[in-house]
Amino acid sequence: MKSRFIILTSQKDKNGECKIYLEFETKKDGKRKRKRKPTDVWVKPRFWSKTKQSILAGDPSFLEKNELLRSFHRIYRDDDPFKSRNTVIEPNGLIEWMERYITFRKSLGKKRSSFKEFITVKNRMKRFQKDSDYRLEFIDINIKFSDDLILWLAEQEYDPNTMKKHFSTFKTFLYHYYSRQADYGLVISKDFQSKEFGK
Repeated sequence: MKSRFIILTSQKDKNGECKIYLEFETKKDGKRKRKRKPTDVWVKPRFWSKTKQSILAGDPSFLEKNELLRSFHRIYRDDDPFKSRNTVIEPNGLIEWMERYITFRKSLGKKRSSFKEFITVKNRMKRFQKDSDYRLEFIDINIKFSDDLILWLAEQEYDPNTMKKHFSTFKTFLYHYYSRQADYGLVISKDFQSKEFGK
């Protein structure tokens, strides 16, 4: 089975950018089959190199976007989208997914202020994970997790407004992957949408 990144020039957005897909190709019974897994990376066609499989330097965020593509390929290059699955695929823990989300925000070419708070929240979550002495996964995100995190934030003497902002930012991250969980093979509970989550 072969895999490569492609863009579909027929699907440009209003900014003239195309989403990059990781395309898988296989042959079965003499017939060629293709499936595509969308990335969160967009590029203008003139900055995409099909040969190099990378974004050219003309794109202002080419370094961050190429790093995101490399990370995406490392995770999914051995994936087989032609197989049916009943198991959860979670190649990374929660912190790694947060880092990946921040890279995505950076790749959009926005100002640092638009993702600075996500870095702050990620760093807090890393400390919480260390103090909890176990590796956080999406499957851990439930009401009990929320209660434990609230207690930990209170023990660190964060004021209520900071705690409220922490959960608000964290929920933005969770919503991002919740709406894409089928694409990434994740299972994310709706618990984080509850009024009790972060209360």
